[in-house]
Amino acid sequence: MLVCLGGSSTAANQLDEAMATKGVWQLQKLTIRYCQYGGSSRYVRQLLADERFLRFVEENPQVQFQTELKGARHPVLIGDYITNERKVVDVKNQDEKFVLQMMQRLRDTSGRKMTKMKRPVISKRPSVQGIWQPDIKFPEFKIEHKQ
Repeated sequence: MLVCLGGSSTAANQLDEAMATKGVWQLQKLTIRYCQYGGSSRYVRQLLADERFLRFVEENPQVQFQTELKGARHPVLIGDYITNERKVVDVKNQDEKFVLQMMQRLRDTSGRKMTKMKRPVISKRPSVQGIWQPDIKFPEFKIEHKQ
């Protein structure tokens, strides 16, 4: 069984606290895969009927939400990104709050793999502002408040 829950793939106007590159949302589709009867999916089933999930769907019209029933499988969240990357998060036996946080995390990431820098990054182009020097002396000034 496949159910689509609102949303579209167009960019939304709420780019204030989310992962967007050049104004384009990175998460395109969020698939919630769960089992209809399995005990490890009980919290996911409860979340799908919860008001918080419906509010999350309404607040993110740029993401296409999809649910899939898979028998005898543990629940997972699958995030498909514009860059053709895919992230899968296991939410087996996790409560509604955790599942909602993982959905938020998938929405707020870019889909790219995390890479650790092994050495400090040294730029070949020095800063236009110059190097910070803590011992710079500025002339003193007074601020007066007039009513």
